Amino acid sequence: MESRVVLLTGATGKLGRQLTAHLLGQGHRVIATGRSPESLTALQNFVDNTENLISLQVDFLADDT
Repeated sequence: MESRVVLLTGATGKLGRQLTAHLLGQGHRVIATGRSPESLTALQNFVDNTENLISLQVDFLADDT
């Protein structure tokens, strides 16, 4: 399978964490977004390989975005 770059919003939820881990395991690069720094840190601790993971704190529902 060809390696891809995937932008995953909601990556810090239960399904998002699993999907992030799966995509990284398949050799893809993942740009993962979450609302809080703590949840993004938890995501980084959850996955085995952070080399291909970029995590960004973003709140798409905030008034100032």
